[in-house]
Amino acid sequence: MAAKRIPAGSLTVLGLMCSLVAAAASPEAATFVPGSIPRDTGGNGVQAHDGGLLLEGGKYYWYGTSQKMAPSWLSEGVQLYSSPDLSSWTSHGMILPSSAVYGIPRPGPIRVERAKILHNHKTGTYVMLFHCNVADFAWPSLGVATASSIYGPFQFKQCSKPDGRDSYDLTAWQDDNGDGFLVHSVENSFVAVRRLSSDYTTPGPICARLPGDRGEAPAVFKVGSTYYIITSGMTGWLPNPTRMFKASSMCGSWVEIRQPAVGDGGQITFNSQPTFVFPYKQPNGAIVPIYMGDRWNYPPNGGVNTANYVWLPMTPAGNGDWDLTWHAQWRLGDFSRARKARKALM
Repeated sequence: MAAKRIPAGSLTVLGLMCSLVAAAASPEAATFVPGSIPRDTGGNGVQAHDGGLLLEGGKYYWYGTSQKMAPSWLSEGVQLYSSPDLSSWTSHGMILPSSAVYGIPRPGPIRVERAKILHNHKTGTYVMLFHCNVADFAWPSLGVATASSIYGPFQFKQCSKPDGRDSYDLTAWQDDNGDGFLVHSVENSFVAVRRLSSDYTTPGPICARLPGDRGEAPAVFKVGSTYYIITSGMTGWLPNPTRMFKASSMCGSWVEIRQPAVGDGGQITFNSQPTFVFPYKQPNGAIVPIYMGDRWNYPPNGGVNTANYVWLPMTPAGNGDWDLTWHAQWRLGDFSRARKARKALM
């Protein structure tokens, strides 16, 4: 896939830059700069790729894989950071090292990717699901680990293939009623939805599949009574257009809607690949879905081992569609004021 020009300001100087450029007393005041790497409170760059965000007890937990290294782009495992305001990030270190994963019937180092954590409030357990594989992708499977605390350490349980089929990129998602779901790429042929067992550790049979063919890097969110899934195309570590789907239930009939990324750079999703959509709830109760993406490759000198992050707000576009547009920098508070202004004009 040929590199394309993306919006001015979207390419940052290589090295560690702060993606939250102003100290924030609350998330509303946090300033996001897509295409950069925040520093933690120790001055180190945050390394939490292809992961997600969990809100508990007024604190945000950002988790994901550590820096990926050549030649096979493997990480050392899953790391955790916390913040009271989406601005000041404290590192809690490695919560699942790749070296803790075992039992795969293939030689070579272990690949841990796309980790997602659900808190099972019935059991009190934190469950991590992840894409489990070896360096050459020869045994794609679903990994499971559990912990009694979000801070870990997570105890590895198993890597297995649901229904005996290859499992690649995934996300895990928890509905308002506590039901858990796995959304994953099956045999790199289609994206499927499965309901998880009551303890979130075992996927059931496929209950729905997205229309069309191949896709990866799924991310789920819900606004009101409508469910949405975003996926990327399959172009390796290179960016491509996102696809978006909606349904009235996770195991219902999914329909494809308009691609969300619009404007200059939208055809390559602003040089990023989705990993998560976090439904930020504003003080007025409105939801702003925050698109979280990884920028794996970017000109002129960026690569997988220097990947940074693209976090952008999603705004309703009418008819059930959503817009994902480029902002060189942005604040959640600006969207609260914009909503109030629109209501005043109505």
